Amino acid sequence: MKRRTFLKKSMAGVGALAAVTHADFAAGGANVTEAMTEQRRTSGDDVGRLVRVTSISFPNGLSLEEIAAHVDKAGFASVDVIALPELCRGQDDRSEEDLQGPTVTTMAALAKKHKTYIVCPIDRRDKNLRLNTVVLLDRSGNVACVY
Repeated sequence: MKRRTFLKKSMAGVGALAAVTHADFAAGGANVTEAMTEQRRTSGDDVGRLVRVTSISFPNGLSLEEIAAHVDKAGFASVDVIALPELCRGQDDRSEEDLQGPTVTTMAALAKKHKTYIVCPIDRRDKNLRLNTVVLLDRSGNVACVY
């Protein structure tokens, strides 16, 4: 799928979520499904099922084990997508790794365990290049996309 097509289609879902108020989430999510259903009825658009996304934020300098604990906790909440912060393991002389490195390997196991997608940014080494890379892991723990 082309990037532009993906963005157009994903924005339909984002528009539906915009109709959901903070109070709906504060009520423990019980009203979220009702709000989404009402949004679909009034807009005439069928945007699909409700998707739960979480973005995890934490201070720089956490170990991979500590990051994995945060992801594991989010996974137990049955979210569909877990997004980690950019360069979550830092960027220094020791942070470079490839796609088979410890960060991707650990997050892949958690994606498979919780059957969720994980957006996993790394400081990637590719031959002589050093790249700020985002790896999308699918529900089976496989690399679905590298950006």
